Amino acid sequence: MTALIRFHLSGYVRSLRVLQPVLAVFLLVSVVLVNGPAGLDRATTMKLHMGGYADVAAFLFTIWAWAARGVLDTEPDRQRELCALAVGRRTAMAAGLLAAYVVNLGLAGIALAVPVGQGISAGVSGGTLPAAVALHLVVAVPATLVGALTSRAVLPSTAVSILALLGGCLVLLILSMGPLAWLSVPMIGWLRAAHDGPAALTAALPGLAAHIAAWSAVAAAGYAWARRART
Repeated sequence: MTALIRFHLSGYVRSLRVLQPVLAVFLLVSVVLVNGPAGLDRATTMKLHMGGYADVAAFLFTIWAWAARGVLDTEPDRQRELCALAVGRRTAMAAGLLAAYVVNLGLAGIALAVPVGQGISAGVSGGTLPAAVALHLVVAVPATLVGALTSRAVLPSTAVSILALLGGCLVLLILSMGPLAWLSVPMIGWLRAAHDGPAALTAALPGLAAHIAAWSAVAAAGYAWARRART
């Protein structure tokens, strides 16, 4: 498993596909995150920083899905089949998903560098960072699975794959706003909780994590079924 994960990561980096999401994250950081809150009382500053972390997770969702799709699509079709024969289909799929998840955690680290630095300079990082890290660790899972569901192993057409990824992320956002939010990833849920402050997000995290875990389990089962159906 470890060797396969390293193999996926090496291929992704050497192909230079990694530059695409990295540049998107740098653009996000430079345009949206450079100017942080300043000159406010500690409670307000903490609330604004916590809301900013949640906004980063929401912005990163599509980038994470895109990056995961790129990691999985880097592997040629015949090589993917050989890996499945050599180590088993489940191990090969799990290695690809874990490699994509590792890449997404790296992207999260890049995106969080600026707000974390701002929090340290404002003296509020200790009250906001644990919840922010936990949120990003959890949210990166469904984003990775959205990317996997639109990868070449499931959708061979590049055009259809890109449209499905962008459309899927948009549908998840729209669903999370209404009465069918239970069918979606709870984007609006974590944004509302985070903008109420660190304590509110910490209290909401178990429920959000359970919701995301259930959604991710269904998505992972769908990905496994789709992979089997295409072989």
